Amino acid sequence: MALFAEDSWKVRKNLTVSLGARYDVQDVPQPNKPNTFDALTTEYTSKINIPKTQFSPRLGFSWEAAKDTVVRGGFGMFYAKTSNSTFYAIRVENGVYQQTFNCKPTTCPLLDFPNVIFTPPGQTPTAPFAGALTPTVTPFTPPAVRSWLTDSIPTS
Repeated sequence: MALFAEDSWKVRKNLTVSLGARYDVQDVPQPNKPNTFDALTTEYTSKINIPKTQFSPRLGFSWEAAKDTVVRGGFGMFYAKTSNSTFYAIRVENGVYQQTFNCKPTTCPLLDFPNVIFTPPGQTPTAPFAGALTPTVTPFTPPAVRSWLTDSIPTS
């Protein structure tokens, strides 16, 4: 939502000044399924801040310096809108909807190339060219789920 008001005044025959103000609010739905693993993940995945004080002044001028020369200038404060990919990441890539598992031969020995852990959409997987291996779907149980936070804390 946005509101904008502007007015201009002819200060002299060759000078016009414009003043304006804009107000913006970018209202977005809040995450419906935050990651409540610990206080930190709860804090960063529970609420999207919606600033409601984004008043932006505008100032402009137009000065006719000579018969065929006009100098124009302006100033304004602008608030950048948050991209949808940021909101998507907060809602979906939060460790609840999407989870990441790092598999190594020691933790997931059955997942050798070209095997897959789920059936991809579409036709049954086939070899992409003559002589290539045909992928097979391998039943998969992920290793114990661990938080990205606990993975990054060194143990002594």
